[in-house]
Amino acid sequence: MKKNNFIKQFISFLNKDDIIIFAGKHICYESPNYVQQNIVCINDDCGYGMSIALGMAMGTKKRVYLICEDYYLLKDFGSVIHLGLSKIANLFIVIIVTGYYPAVENMPTIAESIPNIKSLLFSTGFVVHDYTKHFKTQATAKLAKGLIASARGPLAVFMRPDYSKETCTCVNEADYNIIEQIVKLKKVLKDESTALFTPPLVVVDKAEAK
Repeated sequence: MKKNNFIKQFISFLNKDDIIIFAGKHICYESPNYVQQNIVCINDDCGYGMSIALGMAMGTKKRVYLICEDYYLLKDFGSVIHLGLSKIANLFIVIIVTGYYPAVENMPTIAESIPNIKSLLFSTGFVVHDYTKHFKTQATAKLAKGLIASARGPLAVFMRPDYSKETCTCVNEADYNIIEQIVKLKKVLKDESTALFTPPLVVVDKAEAK
């Protein structure tokens, strides 16, 4: 399945209250195709989206999905480790493995060279799924709908799109108004309930406490 078809199909399986974050300049090209209020675009290539997703998930009971490509995951792997160690049940990362840096003349990433990148994420606390086989066609994709609905985080989902039928083309960069996104975030994250986050116990020295 092509990347854009995968994103469209995957989003259709989510709940209307789920928060969706497009992270990275290249993946943000897809965001104008969706008009839901709960979609936020982090138009950067520095990994800030990871920290923003973590902060959102800690402050709401809504499920938070960050959709990015493999190069974005590799940009700030330190933040990714924090996501896994957080043990937050409503936090999910969807990694679309394209194998290249789109902004550097299709320079290949090291994602495929790492012996087992899934094990790295698993060792930090992520549950790891691979939906590549599920999303070969729309018919087989429906088999993953139940898995997505019942999943608990922190969960990392891998998907390798089918590029045999897709030709990469250059597109104009979309214009994102940061003020409008902040206003939208306030509406989306308005949540009177507590978050699905249990902070770790902090041991305080009795001497310091006095």
